[in-house]
Amino acid sequence: MAEHPEIIPFKQHNSSRFLPWIIALMIYMGILALGITVVTQKVLENWSLGLKNGFIVEILHQTNHESLPSSTEQQKVVLDILQQIPDVEKAQVIATSEPGANTPTLIDVKMKSNKTVDLSQLERELKHVLPNIVVRDQAELRQNLLVIGRTIFATALIFSCVIAATTMITIAFATYSGLITHQPVIDVLRLLGANDRYIAQHFQKHALHLSFRGSLLAILLSGMSVFFLSKFIESTSMSLFQQHTEFFEIWFIIFLTPLFMMLMTLIASRMTVLFALAKRV
Repeated sequence: MAEHPEIIPFKQHNSSRFLPWIIALMIYMGILALGITVVTQKVLENWSLGLKNGFIVEILHQTNHESLPSSTEQQKVVLDILQQIPDVEKAQVIATSEPGANTPTLIDVKMKSNKTVDLSQLERELKHVLPNIVVRDQAELRQNLLVIGRTIFATALIFSCVIAATTMITIAFATYSGLITHQPVIDVLRLLGANDRYIAQHFQKHALHLSFRGSLLAILLSGMSVFFLSKFIESTSMSLFQQHTEFFEIWFIIFLTPLFMMLMTLIASRMTVLFALAKRV
């Protein structure tokens, strides 16, 4: 089937070449910000709930104590001591010290229902065995996690709003540039009786076409990022992320964000055309 010729020759304008790439980049950054927020908040929320009836034992990384056993042996010693406490329900390693990273080994300890333990006394007893031990109260750590979660959410929300505003401004400038470029054609259409809404519809369709192409590119890039990220998490010892990361919500963001940006593109292009043509009456 032959294609209908364009009433307004948009393909002659340079924006048709670079605008889809700009839209794709904006959508991809928005998906990245929202996806990181969802994953981080999910992990922090589950970890925070798990800390309601327990505490964290940190085995600090020490490089200047040759007399200390290896990291694996330290974990085993601490786990054996914790599991001998009658009121401890479960003790498990949730993060290990990576070689050269100077990060502590974290052991999550869950107490039996309505049971407590003197954390100061426990820390003193553990330090007799290993001097590089720190016992963290769950209440303080839980509060810190909640603060981190709120900060990440607020930052991502502001960043997403900036991206949406930047995209709309870019579309508005590109549309206005198209109006100037195609002014002779628009004047002829007006002489033939075309109203502003009719002309705006053609610019809307063109903007939708460009944003659709950009959305496909963004979905492709985001899908590849999620795939490689999931493989990376599976291949590492990031057990905390393996337990609580659900990629269903991320895929929802990947497909919903382009739809939202396409809607913003339609609104920006239509308002720009109607406003610019109204001033020229």
